[in-house]
Amino acid sequence: MSAPEPPRCPAGAFPVFAGGFTADPAGTYERLRTTTPVVPVRLSADSWAWLVVGGEEARQVLDNTDGVWTSDSRQWQGWPLAKPPLPGPLRDMTYQPSSRFTDGPARARLARPLEKALGELDPKATVDYLAFISDEDVETFAGFGTADLVKDYAHRLPPRIMMGLLGMNERYAAGVSMALESLTEPEYAAHGHHRLNELLLKLVREKRATPGPDLVTWIITHGPDLTDTDVQQQVRLLLDAGVSTTTALLRNTMAALLTDAGLRRSVQQGYRGIADVTSQVLGATPPLPELFGRVATRPVRLGDADIAAGDLVIVSLAATAADPATATPPVGAEIAWGAGEHGCPPAARDLALMIVHTSVMRLLHHLPDIELAVPDSVLTWSTTHGVRAVESLPVRFQRVREMLVDAEPTFLPPATFMPAPPPKDEALSPAPALPRPDARTLMHGLLGDALVADKPYSSPLPGDLAAWHGYTRFGGHVILVVLDDGDLGDDPSRPDLQANLCPASVRTVLREGWRLIDGFVVCKLPIDPWNGVVTPEEDFER
Repeated sequence: MSAPEPPRCPAGAFPVFAGGFTADPAGTYERLRTTTPVVPVRLSADSWAWLVVGGEEARQVLDNTDGVWTSDSRQWQGWPLAKPPLPGPLRDMTYQPSSRFTDGPARARLARPLEKALGELDPKATVDYLAFISDEDVETFAGFGTADLVKDYAHRLPPRIMMGLLGMNERYAAGVSMALESLTEPEYAAHGHHRLNELLLKLVREKRATPGPDLVTWIITHGPDLTDTDVQQQVRLLLDAGVSTTTALLRNTMAALLTDAGLRRSVQQGYRGIADVTSQVLGATPPLPELFGRVATRPVRLGDADIAAGDLVIVSLAATAADPATATPPVGAEIAWGAGEHGCPPAARDLALMIVHTSVMRLLHHLPDIELAVPDSVLTWSTTHGVRAVESLPVRFQRVREMLVDAEPTFLPPATFMPAPPPKDEALSPAPALPRPDARTLMHGLLGDALVADKPYSSPLPGDLAAWHGYTRFGGHVILVVLDDGDLGDDPSRPDLQANLCPASVRTVLREGWRLIDGFVVCKLPIDPWNGVVTPEEDFER
């Protein structure tokens, strides 16, 4: 019996990769949504899919409570019609034996060791590692007075960090860097794909023979039944998905700060945290605007569209984040991470936010007068392999002549961010309790030069608050608190707590109340999505 003929593209399908869409995606989403929440779209001359732009319909696909949708891209009936050259997102849909393309128990078997490995990262040591690499990268251009923050900073930083976390030496890192670059060029993509898999498989086998304090070793430790190829594919997933989206989020966060002088000042003066800015960026411009790779396993009606078994569905995270019917803050930022079993794991999300937060704060610390060297209007945005980000960020600043890092320059500094696993004949013991957070270090890292020393409060503060008290040049007496927006839960991780740190006036904290979690002062305070903590004028104490 011959295979069924692939379904033909419906008449009037919208060209999703055409110039009008890429130039104004937000306007396109809005126009499409007024017609229907699920739209047939043309991907190439012969291939098509359904684009979901409605928030309710997107959650149905992502949550997949009825088991209709699979991430196994081999189930898409349109492959016979998808003729080369394929757009980047379709090339990335080529099946790989990783957790991205599997569902249910098979996915959990692959994904859990990676998620547990990320949980082994020591937050303070990891931040120190990120700060060291950030400082090294800033130093490469600080003496010139000008730079392109995309080419000179954002493009370099996340790959270096991730390769260090994976335990690569400089020999591996050089080869992996070249392979990753090749993947973005259609004529070299096949060679880059083969070379990357080859290098990562060799790395996994070396780590299995000689364990170290790195993520690859911990994936092997937490996944004793995983084959070398299983581990290699999870490492590749971390590189493919983690590096590109984190780089885009860093680029877009820096763009938001550089195109809004008031926002940049509020961050530098301690009124707003980078976590707040990043959340705003995620809601407005998700790094992964379209999520490819959901295929219907049986006929289903989605919105007003009749989806056939084998049809490809693309969930527009950007359109969902902007859908007025569902995207009230902070839903827009949350949906940018995806949802359901294939959503970004909390540990991976924490690492991405830690990278962005640390690298932006170190940049602003070393170059406080940094500003765009071109008008905002000339900045352009592009989408490469499904990831959308600003193309370049030309900046100028006062030249820095002194050395920022007191160490010999290296491509990858020594690994100090996690312990090595115990020997194989020793059982994994429970992790020791973390030491109390270092309030002074966290305050100086977040508030920097805005802090003023030796300014005690007018009356004794409760012991819980005293360690977190400080005086800022522009906000007066403040307490560094963790803002609880309702999503922290009862047992948040250290990175979750640190990502939500923000200064609040002492009077506001005393009036609204607080609780302690893991040594941090946690408060539910009134928040304006654009201006941060709402502080009544009478609460300012200068």
